[in-house]
Amino acid sequence: MKTKRISTEQMLYGLAFLLAVTLRLWCLGAKPLSDGEARLALEAFGVGRGESLATSVQPVYAFFTGGLFWLFGSNDFLARLLPALAGSLLVLATYAFRTELGSKTSLILAFGLSLDPGMVALSRMADGPMLAIGFTFLTIGLALNRRWSIAAIFLGLALLSGAAFYSSLLVFGFSGVGWGWLLRRARSVSDGGQVPNATIKLEGIILPAVISLVITLMLAGTLFFRYPSGLGAWLNGLPAYLETWTHPSGIPGLRLPAGLIIYQPLAILFALVSAIRGGRNLIAGVYNPRSLPIATLLAAVSLLLGLINPGRQVGDLGWVLIFVWVLASIELRRAFFLPITRKLVSVGLAGMIILLMAIFWLQLAGLSTNIPTTSLDFIRPVIVITIFALAGLMTWLVASGWSWEIARLGLIWGVVASLTVYLLAEVWGIISLTPSLQEIERQELWPTFPQAGQVRLLSDTLDDLSKWKVGQGAAIDISVNLDSPSLHWALRSFEQTSYLPEDKILAPAEMGKQTLPLIIITRKDAKPPSEAASYRGQDFIWWRQPGWEGILPPDFLKWLIYRTAAWQDEQIIVWARGDLFPGGLLTPQNGPNSPGEEIDPLLKKPIE
Repeated sequence: MKTKRISTEQMLYGLAFLLAVTLRLWCLGAKPLSDGEARLALEAFGVGRGESLATSVQPVYAFFTGGLFWLFGSNDFLARLLPALAGSLLVLATYAFRTELGSKTSLILAFGLSLDPGMVALSRMADGPMLAIGFTFLTIGLALNRRWSIAAIFLGLALLSGAAFYSSLLVFGFSGVGWGWLLRRARSVSDGGQVPNATIKLEGIILPAVISLVITLMLAGTLFFRYPSGLGAWLNGLPAYLETWTHPSGIPGLRLPAGLIIYQPLAILFALVSAIRGGRNLIAGVYNPRSLPIATLLAAVSLLLGLINPGRQVGDLGWVLIFVWVLASIELRRAFFLPITRKLVSVGLAGMIILLMAIFWLQLAGLSTNIPTTSLDFIRPVIVITIFALAGLMTWLVASGWSWEIARLGLIWGVVASLTVYLLAEVWGIISLTPSLQEIERQELWPTFPQAGQVRLLSDTLDDLSKWKVGQGAAIDISVNLDSPSLHWALRSFEQTSYLPEDKILAPAEMGKQTLPLIIITRKDAKPPSEAASYRGQDFIWWRQPGWEGILPPDFLKWLIYRTAAWQDEQIIVWARGDLFPGGLLTPQNGPNSPGEEIDPLLKKPIE
């Protein structure tokens, strides 16, 4: 019996998939959940505990992640696992586009999507659009390969993945209309030129696909009929998406294209060349399926929708990134596989380009410090300009001494190698974040703000106080006087936690000393609970917003090199009852309306 051997191409696809999985799972749970992520994680947490589930915007996330919580317990890693796996499968799904793109182009696309900083960042967010994008991409790939029933299953999962799916419908709908018009125009320009007929015989296809779609919606939308109210859950994403058009996010529209250029210069550069080439072919009436000028239209439409949407986020660029990488992969395949001789000369020129780009980056880093180190610092801008002049001069010399094709290949290799190193540095900055806000202050553009603050520090502090008072962790009684999904998530293991409205203040008339909560959590600007008893307070950073307005941070070079920029922090106060500490009292020492001014023996700082 013959065994089917795995080809080299398939091994490379497996390598791209393994790389994608590694980048998306590395330190996945290191960063605390933001409010947006925690809101979805709490729904999944309720499912894992068998609680009733209200109408969910992303039922596929709530049900499958809830199953993971039920099996393995809840944590930040598992809360982000499903989007990370969807982002990894998107890389593997590029194999389904080999017929349309060509094997080499599709393989380049697989590695590009696996290493792209934006795709990695979106895959590591529980509230991002990656579920909808990943399932929709798989649906398209399977449909192109005539796997209609399986494609319908992933279409059902995409429908259950939230508002981003309806954004995808707009992108493909408007692009389809525009593409049809362009094809008709190209046919007329070419005086009756033939355009390939893409008509598909639907006989025997529709019924099995519809059955697969309905079964998926019924099973995945109700968690195998455990939550019958989820039957209409596939429509919940539509009002959530429409809401983004009525609630402005405050993010400038030009921040989206700026983010593309900063995070994906390699893809943007070659995508522009590919788009120009495809546009020229289309204008001339030449139709080549593998040049895919439709990818240009898809990228433009998805970017335009992001720009005009008042509720825009940089994370809305998911589809733009895919189409940009499609265009870039087409051009990279064309550039890297030129049938020319004397490639050793091209390698030498590429090495010089890489060296010049390294010097350029070092000089740029020096300009970003704003700290004069030598008397020659004033010549740094001159050096930066001279580097590009030298690169152009060397390319011209090689073209004059050998040929333009050899020089062009060396230039392309050098630029691609340099920008790939930059790409890897961007990805490493995204995946190596630690929860310590004192050590790392990186500020990326991809997350949905506000971001989480000192969540781990607060959890550890409450756990220590519980062990001190009760003898075991997460057993202390807590009263929370603010509404924050991330705080609900952080306190999910503290069973004796009650939540009150933010304007509700504890008072002695409502409770006796025996029922006073040991811990009270309020906003920093809220009234302290000193009317009830003697409490000692400690502030914690809880919400973090960018401390700047505009398209990019004011100190752009410093942010570009180190990703450091000003933060605007909002704090909460954890009030611990006085008798939790040695010598503490249940009555205030400095009057009925003051928490006191003595030194806190546990926190080693003046009491606020």
